[in-house]
Amino acid sequence: MVNNNRKAIADYITTTGDLSILDQSVPYTSIEDSFEFTEESYTLFAHIERQVKHIIDNLIPGTHLSCYGDGDWDDTLQPANQALRENMVSGWTIPLTLQAMKTLSSALNGAEAYAGFVAQIQDLTEKMEADYNRFLIKDGVIAGFIHFPDKDVDQVEYLLHPSDKKT
Repeated sequence: MVNNNRKAIADYITTTGDLSILDQSVPYTSIEDSFEFTEESYTLFAHIERQVKHIIDNLIPGTHLSCYGDGDWDDTLQPANQALRENMVSGWTIPLTLQAMKTLSSALNGAEAYAGFVAQIQDLTEKMEADYNRFLIKDGVIAGFIHFPDKDVDQVEYLLHPSDKKT
């Protein structure tokens, strides 16, 4: 739901023009502590920066595409094979990420305090969209998933696609 959080905040700022929401301090939840709130709080903007850093840190090597990781909105779609979590990309979550990033970029554009961050997410968005078009669309059809066996971007396995003979 990370994309939804970023997009909801961006929609709020777009509608209200209220950038002060980014200065509000909120805690994280702790996985180790039954998802209880942490003692420490950080600004909402710090949370957003951390989400974007997580995206960047988990791109498929050689691309600007997020790995599938722990899945998307539907927890029933968790790959049993750990390698798929690291080498697979969802044709659904990349457009959600792009939409959230574009909305956030637009909402913060023109606010000098966020100029560097806006430039960073605009750059990421442009590169992610180019790689989405390069890798996920084959023969004019978007793949449900793509898999890079052995993390090799020269080999793309299309899953849930008309050319897919495996699934």
